Amino acid sequence: MFTSRFCAAFAALLTLCLASSAQAYLVTNGSFESGLADWTTGGGVPADTTGAEGMTDGTLALILGAASGGAAGDTTVEQVLTTVIGAQYVLDFDYGAFGASATQSMQVEAIGSSSLLDETVSDTGAGFGAAGFEHYQYNFTADSTTTTLRFSDVSPAGGASIDGVLDLVTVVPEPSTVVLLGLGLIALASVDGRRRIRR
Repeated sequence: MFTSRFCAAFAALLTLCLASSAQAYLVTNGSFESGLADWTTGGGVPADTTGAEGMTDGTLALILGAASGGAAGDTTVEQVLTTVIGAQYVLDFDYGAFGASATQSMQVEAIGSSSLLDETVSDTGAGFGAAGFEHYQYNFTADSTTTTLRFSDVSPAGGASIDGVLDLVTVVPEPSTVVLLGLGLIALASVDGRRRIRR
């Protein structure tokens, strides 16, 4: 009986791990290869995609603040993700500035029932050859079955010809969440097996 319970727990863990890996990437079109499909845009200046600034994945990337001299916070893009309450997630993305020697800034938010993540990243343009991308990673714990992932241009208004460029956005479940759940299932099967043997 113990062996069958253990096998059942192991099979459940394996199924959970395979399901987690099959839907590991919660963000769709995170490299903007399909333009702005799956993203909602807002603000005074629409976001746009381009292949001119260089990118870290594929042939397109997202331009935030796609106009010179725009107002601060003039571009927002967001996507609603399906999440599990209490589960931990890892957000990764690449961000850089393209154009004149001025600073571009972007606010990064994850919003569920409350604010789960609120960070600002900045980069300084180094010319018109290609954006100098930096890689960023943040963790958040979901408090709702849906989480809104939002990127907003918060660069100061001005006349500099510079854009913030976003690429390779991914959100995946924290591996430790899946492992801990699996270990819990195995522990329960083990305790149940011992109780049955004693009877």
